Amino acid sequence: MLSLSRFPDADLPRWAEVVRERRTRLRELPLTGEPELFAPVAEARVKASLERMLPVDRPAEQQALHLVSDDGFPIGWVWLGRPERGRLVVLDTSLVTPERAGDLRALVEETAARDGVREVELLLSPDDATHAAWKAAGPLDLVAQRRVLPLLPGAPGPETSGLELRAMTPESFARFIERSGREYAQTRQQAEPHRDADQVAREAAEQLQGLLPLGSATPGQAFFDVLRDGALAAVLWLGVEPPAAFVYEVRVEEDARGAGVGRATMQAAAAWCTGQGLSALGLNVFASNTPARRLYESLGYQLVDEACTVSLGRPD
Repeated sequence: MLSLSRFPDADLPRWAEVVRERRTRLRELPLTGEPELFAPVAEARVKASLERMLPVDRPAEQQALHLVSDDGFPIGWVWLGRPERGRLVVLDTSLVTPERAGDLRALVEETAARDGVREVELLLSPDDATHAAWKAAGPLDLVAQRRVLPLLPGAPGPETSGLELRAMTPESFARFIERSGREYAQTRQQAEPHRDADQVAREAAEQLQGLLPLGSATPGQAFFDVLRDGALAAVLWLGVEPPAAFVYEVRVEEDARGAGVGRATMQAAAAWCTGQGLSALGLNVFASNTPARRLYESLGYQLVDEACTVSLGRPD
């Protein structure tokens, strides 16, 4: 039988090293395309995120780290967060016997439900055995996926059907960012309908401001109008942090839809990145956007991780 207990303080430094290695290998290396033995960008991203989450190499406030034991024998750990009442986040978990992940999931969910939690959130990496077994143990609601396309330096770019990427003008950027902020908030609300709409809108605005403190002049950002026969067919926003880039937004204009513009735009984005000497192009796609998910899969984008939720219902 599985049980949870306080994680030993003496083992916290080693555990923190394990967490750094896991986040680098599972979450960041696929998106940067760096070799595992020399990955300064991936390591810097992990360091920045864990400075907030693990002050002095131990879980922050509103977090808990549990030792997982099977009939008294330690078999792993589970790291949990409670960002607000009614929500529990599984920040990470690892077991030396991954086949027990289903039992751990049941224990965590049962304990959380008794504590008034209505929803459990987690980010699952398909290449981790514990995560895969947790996912297989029961239904989950998919919220979003992160995917990545490895790029081969010097490889010829695909046919882009005559599309042209042109840097946005100040006027076109102003139109783009106003619409982008509004639609991003709407998309997040659709992906998380249980959450307060005003709160989601505030978070979306804060996230956009954090990404673009200097607007279109923010370093590491590239904004394109995508032209077909001289007319606007789509818009594209890339975040560029060598050796990789990330698609923050791609939107096809309504009168250009159904003509392969979305596919050609993504191919043009990959060709532009290859021309810049980049090694990977990543993106996030919401579960509700089924056509986009199918498009990215068909273009060869590989799954990095999946954000999921489990509804526990309201306590009696």
